[in-house]
Amino acid sequence: MICTHRDTAVDVAIKGPQMAVWAIGGFEPHGSHLPLGTDVLIVDALAQRVAERLGDVYLLPTFPFGVSVSHRGTIGAVSLRFETLMAVVRDVVESLYAQRISKVAVINNIGVVEGASVMPFQNRIVKTAIRQINYDHPESQVIWVHPASVARRSLQDILGEGGSDLHAGELETSLMLYLYPKLVKDIPQGYAPAIHKSYLSYLPLSVLAPQGIWGRPDLASAEKGRLAFEAMVRETVRYIRRSFSILERIKKEVEIHG
Repeated sequence: MICTHRDTAVDVAIKGPQMAVWAIGGFEPHGSHLPLGTDVLIVDALAQRVAERLGDVYLLPTFPFGVSVSHRGTIGAVSLRFETLMAVVRDVVESLYAQRISKVAVINNIGVVEGASVMPFQNRIVKTAIRQINYDHPESQVIWVHPASVARRSLQDILGEGGSDLHAGELETSLMLYLYPKLVKDIPQGYAPAIHKSYLSYLPLSVLAPQGIWGRPDLASAEKGRLAFEAMVRETVRYIRRSFSILERIKKEVEIHG
């Protein structure tokens, strides 16, 4: 049974969860067919399902804002500075540590599929923050996970040739068609700039893809969204369990041989 913000402090104390699950989203334009809160809506639904599968965890409310510098200045976008998000991550995790919740799993958006690989396109600074927290608090443990990264092989099978997906493309549109179909408007044709994604380090998405789309939303379907969502939930749960198990084993070995 999971604890959420709907519980009282007494409820959480009685249940005594040892692990917390916290999702970080993003707030930015997703073409003309998806809402600004697409990232938040998807990762929030995923975190809820992951927490239910894990059981006996403290599920925090999804944090809506991330580092969306490639969208800064576009209508509706809200972006944090790198150092701001790092500070938020540290404050939240250390608040959990202070109440003896020693394991924290951060679900960092969903990631994006790009050909034969998956890249953690958004909020990559979270990885740096988590590494520093782990070094500063060796008695506890925080991990991060990109759902699309851990479910990469399944997503490639589901999306097929439409897998070149950076933003508001086949994956996100399919997930929204499955989770929140009433929020999806007329789906436009796909768009992929004749330039490599690495140029996003030099120019914002609003310049490289003025319509706010980099991918193939026209290939999306609710069934693909269902299969993709189930794959990401399954692999995210597996990754969290496996990671904490391995880390616990390593720490015990160090204690024995130290």
